[in-house]
Amino acid sequence: MHADPHDAPRHPQPTRRSQLWRWSLALLAGLSLSLAVLYLIALQLPSPPVPAPPLAHIPPAQPAQAAAPLAAPTRPSQTSTASARQTDFNDHNYVPRPADNIISSREIRQSSAYRQITQARAPTQQTVQQQSVTHETAWVRQWSGHARYLAEWAVHNNRVDYASVCTNHRRGSIDYRECRKAVKQHFKRICQQSRERYAQSADAEALAREQRYCSAANGFSPMG
Repeated sequence: MHADPHDAPRHPQPTRRSQLWRWSLALLAGLSLSLAVLYLIALQLPSPPVPAPPLAHIPPAQPAQAAAPLAAPTRPSQTSTASARQTDFNDHNYVPRPADNIISSREIRQSSAYRQITQARAPTQQTVQQQSVTHETAWVRQWSGHARYLAEWAVHNNRVDYASVCTNHRRGSIDYRECRKAVKQHFKRICQQSRERYAQSADAEALAREQRYCSAANGFSPMG
């Protein structure tokens, strides 16, 4: 049994217009894709360097003109007279001016101010005497007993240093206190002996001894 070809189902055939539309869409899509790829490639490429603007032409600096030489200091010539003044100065007729207010060393030494300074600096005889220090020792007898103490003291400018009396003993001890009491009596005896000796001989040594021990007999205090 054979089928009749006229009885088979018919499929619609594409028209020419629809095929043209499909080709147009495919071409547009391919063109869009190509443009997108080119754009992405262009973003990855480095940008070309921008050329720097040309520098302005600067003319070379002109050499500075040499400064004019300074004129030499001018001083009035000693040979000029009161009636005519010198107006032309050069290296040949220049005469330096002598220094003003110059005092010789001889005039300085002869001035009263220099003499006063020299006399103040020179040590006098009294200053030398004040710098002399002597030390004396003596065995002194106890003022209220028969014991004896070795006493030491210093003399400055023929005056007994009261603070140095009996410093060979421990300060504040019994021997120290008893020694200073005995020295007080010793100064009184030596003062009396020195007065009698000076009255007989009237020499300078006796006078100095009397002044030293009589002042100590009156001014020294054992409790000081």
